[in-house]
Amino acid sequence: MHTQGLSHDPPGPRPTGKISAVRLSYLTRYARDPLGFVGRRFARFGDIYLIKTGSDRTYVTKNPEHLRIMLRTRAAAFGKPSIGLEKVLGNGLLNANGDIWRKNRRLIQPAFHSKMLRSYADIMVEKTREMAAPWRSGTQLDLAAEMMRTTLRIVCAALFDHNIRGHSDEVGASMTVFQETLGALNLVPEWIPTRHNRRAKHALTTMDRLVYGLIDKRREELRANPARAESTDLLTQLLQIDDGEGGLPRKALRDELLTLFLAGHETTSNALSWAFVLLAQHPAIEARLHAELQHVLAGRLPTFDDLENLPYTRNIIAEAMRLYPPAYVIARQANEDVDIGEYTIKAGSTCTAWIYMVHHDPKLFPEPEVFKPERFEADDPNLRDAYLPFGAGARMCIGATFAKMEMALVLATLAQRVQFRLPPGHRVVPRPKITLTPAGGVPVTVLTRTK
Repeated sequence: MHTQGLSHDPPGPRPTGKISAVRLSYLTRYARDPLGFVGRRFARFGDIYLIKTGSDRTYVTKNPEHLRIMLRTRAAAFGKPSIGLEKVLGNGLLNANGDIWRKNRRLIQPAFHSKMLRSYADIMVEKTREMAAPWRSGTQLDLAAEMMRTTLRIVCAALFDHNIRGHSDEVGASMTVFQETLGALNLVPEWIPTRHNRRAKHALTTMDRLVYGLIDKRREELRANPARAESTDLLTQLLQIDDGEGGLPRKALRDELLTLFLAGHETTSNALSWAFVLLAQHPAIEARLHAELQHVLAGRLPTFDDLENLPYTRNIIAEAMRLYPPAYVIARQANEDVDIGEYTIKAGSTCTAWIYMVHHDPKLFPEPEVFKPERFEADDPNLRDAYLPFGAGARMCIGATFAKMEMALVLATLAQRVQFRLPPGHRVVPRPKITLTPAGGVPVTVLTRTK
């Protein structure tokens, strides 16, 4: 499709070489405070700006109309660029393009159909109940770490029919290393055995051993017990694919499983951590949540059928993900020239959409820094391209419905029984890594509820 051939570029910082003192200064300042750095650039240049680095061009935007073109109307003109995740996730669904992406998305999609979601709900509630069982009033813990372990156990049980309890700490530590190493500024080649590179290599070896072991063990179970093939979990179904091409190779299975390990629990655990931080800071909203839970559940555990009757619970999750979207930035690479607004995105350029900045734009969300779950009481079609915690279009997160159901059930299960309180004066701040994580975890004291 030909564009109008718009000739001028958006404003932006002065061009730099790929290796220069100015470039290094930019990267260092960005690494120190990504949200502040990018926010100041938007304030200076407007809703879109252009970074020129040597011959590379990166367009950075927070305009909903630009996002609509990138992710919906002209999505076919864009692919996923290389941003380093392929070092860990290979060619899994998060990174793949073209025919590979389309094939694997089609194979994995059935695990997230509505008929499967009902079967996952009880697993989500049970794993949450197991997490909270040892807690007593006065228990001190890192809520972010607890959420990470629990969401990992949920995704393993629901999608892989596997109890990862004995390995969850090991996996969590590896995932933390991935967050730190892939999201960090590292100018040292990977083959040099620095502490940073050794940790990353060890984490990848750990995860490969676990994921390949899970694949091989399930293959043996299927050979030894043909009835095992009746299981509806995703791993069992992927291992039995007969597409006339031999199904998914072992490496492709590894890439998809590791992608689901990371994407299937990391974003959800962060969103839940932020939701509980916000509730601890807003007692009136927490009280309204408790009133809804008491009215609908009256102390019993929630089920799949309760979700439609818990709108405020769902709105709390939605607003937490507006304020702190785990996937805070989305990148695409233009495969051809594409007109966006008054500019032409040149073929081969990267286009980066800052979801966090869109969610905090006062023109779209009045009082954007205020926690107001009631924003989501009415469906505003004008915000279709402005509220994008799971992306949009054909490449929208495949597990979005799974994640929203999980977060609502975990929140409802825990909030009936406990409250969390931050240390006096403690401020939890966002740290952009692969996802938007709470810096330093979330230290809390547990208070058990009596009514």
